[in-house]
Amino acid sequence: MSIVYVGNLGFQFDRTNEDVEEVRNLAAIGYHNMTTAQKARWLSDLPGALNLSDMNRIEADIAAIATEIGVAHRARQWSKANKPRASDFQQIHDDVAVIRSSYASQADTPSVPDMPLNTWQKINKIERILHDVHFTYITNNGALDYMGDELYAGDGIGVL
Repeated sequence: MSIVYVGNLGFQFDRTNEDVEEVRNLAAIGYHNMTTAQKARWLSDLPGALNLSDMNRIEADIAAIATEIGVAHRARQWSKANKPRASDFQQIHDDVAVIRSSYASQADTPSVPDMPLNTWQKINKIERILHDVHFTYITNNGALDYMGDELYAGDGIGVL
């Protein structure tokens, strides 16, 4: 599993079919039949499963990026007692669609995937969109800082 960090935010968009197969294989074994190593792997943040940590990371990234670019969003925090429903995934989709359409991104940034968000490819696209918009935002802001407070184009700078 690889998480790309840009600024203070993290994005995972390299999930594969092999990651999903690992989850399926472990689920087929059943937790009580797993070896100690398999149990440890099962309890880790497997990239082939959408975990609480993934949901909370996506929500935190949406909140941070929406705030940066000045668009509305609904902040959510997930726990074991607070499981996402179809309407929550719709809200994630809608938030990402607003972010994607409200700010510049990369030429190869994917379009917002269709609902339902039920495949690893679609979740990869959601996180890639968030990454690309945030990367573009911080790159643009870095360029503004580099230019400084004053521009001197056309000013006489002591040349007579």
